[in-house]
Amino acid sequence: MVYSTYLGGNDDDQAFSLAINSTGNVFITGSTSSRNFPGIQNSSLGGPSDGFVTQLNARGNEIVYSRYLGGSDEDECSSIVVDSSSNAYITGDTFSSNFPLLMPIQSTLSGGEDAFLTKLTPNGSMLYSTYFGGSSNDGGIDVAVDGDNNAYLIGTTSSANLLTKGVLQRNLAGGVDTFISKFDPTGTNLVYSTYLGGKLDDIASAINVDSIGNAYVTGATFSTDFPVTKPVQDKNKGISDVFVSVLDSTGSNFVYSTYLGGKAQDASLAMAIDKDGTVYLTGSSISSDFPTTNAFQRVSGGNSDAFLVKITNDVAPPAPDFSLTITPNTQTISPGNATSFTINSRAINGFNQPISLSVTSIPANSGLTTSFSNSTIMAGTSTTLTVSAASTLSPSVFSIAITATASQIVRTLTATVNITAPDFSISVEPNSQIVVVGNKASFTIKTRAINGFNQPIILAATTSPNDTSLTSSFSSDTINPDGSTTLTINTSANTPLNTFTITIAGLANQLVRTTTATLTTVSTAPTPDFSLNINPNQLMVTRKQSGTFNNANCS
Repeated sequence: MVYSTYLGGNDDDQAFSLAINSTGNVFITGSTSSRNFPGIQNSSLGGPSDGFVTQLNARGNEIVYSRYLGGSDEDECSSIVVDSSSNAYITGDTFSSNFPLLMPIQSTLSGGEDAFLTKLTPNGSMLYSTYFGGSSNDGGIDVAVDGDNNAYLIGTTSSANLLTKGVLQRNLAGGVDTFISKFDPTGTNLVYSTYLGGKLDDIASAINVDSIGNAYVTGATFSTDFPVTKPVQDKNKGISDVFVSVLDSTGSNFVYSTYLGGKAQDASLAMAIDKDGTVYLTGSSISSDFPTTNAFQRVSGGNSDAFLVKITNDVAPPAPDFSLTITPNTQTISPGNATSFTINSRAINGFNQPISLSVTSIPANSGLTTSFSNSTIMAGTSTTLTVSAASTLSPSVFSIAITATASQIVRTLTATVNITAPDFSISVEPNSQIVVVGNKASFTIKTRAINGFNQPIILAATTSPNDTSLTSSFSSDTINPDGSTTLTINTSANTPLNTFTITIAGLANQLVRTTTATLTTVSTAPTPDFSLNINPNQLMVTRKQSGTFNNANCS
């Protein structure tokens, strides 16, 4: 034994899934009701139970990060997977209307229970997080990730209005169906999303993805009309059978889909695939006639047996191919400036041909010009696309299509360029002051360039209510973008005691931007003071014993 450790706090803790990165670090996820779960920093348990995500180092003796994942109701993490950069992808189910979100595809809890998909950086910070569900109950079961960092989410749904796209099956077919949804690397776009099932309940248990983006899904089905294509077994022989469905990279076609089982109840619980697309299944069967071939054990040993099944992929071996990704998807520039995108390619199944890149969708005389740092690349390498905007362009949005061609294979990408006018903002620090009449107060005024703004900015200050005993002056009343100056407000002995609003305006290139601060005039300086609070403000102790208040704060 290299290591063995507890992981939990003083209440109920359960782990449901783990993953390992290239350095041997272990990522664990599950559910906790403990308010002192180990390694948690700067957060607290949000509800009766939260999901948790913990990364341990390769020796198992140190927590890299640990965090709660949940809102004010019950939340549970069911599955975790990591990509080649040690980003973690987590799914599960939530009843919380305030589950933590970032750049969500779905921003609100749609039913009593929704699935979720969350992506974390190697240090546990959130990259994206979204609800996924309809108006009824939905739950995330398992998650997988491909070589391009597309995430594949499976779960169960009884919602008739689940978000679908590029669908294999558009509608809910029964009481509970499986769903399969593919998210792009940013997590903000669905590549496809589909129901999978028949007129009774169909419950997924596992998903895997091969090198060309085929998604392998397994579980148990009670339906007699579960969709099949090139099946090993074309009918449900019992109460419930195993199903294995392989979707192509578009999510709109089956590579194959099959039942597998006997006359009683059978369910697959785990699956693995190899580089050739061969499927390995294990699960539970109470059927005495579960199909066997080349069996180590041909006869059921008791009421319920485990099973192991190997299914080869009899379709043609996957052809060499390549894939492309672009980072970022969207850039914003001002007229007269340029921006760039990075285009990454990946070889699939040994692809080794040169890839030619071109931009195909920019209209002539649009005011945009493009160039590649290298317009011909080998799979596995990258190039930079530079987009320049003419100085005469008006604010607009351009969608740029990038086409990649190699050995009669064509792949396309889309980038978005937002053309926005140069602008600036203005701010003041501090935004309020107290001054004894007859004295002065100083404020720092800062400007910030937006979209390459480069014109000088003229400043002016006014006070409200207006009073001639107040005078203002700038150390410099004309500054450049991303510059600063000092505004001094002088009071006199005749200045009334009041609170004045000071408006600072910046004028440049017919643009006016403002910010405000307040100045309160008093007759004498405020007496220094402090406050003390304690929480909780009651403590119960046994007679002749002592107790401690731990949260006394002085400010």
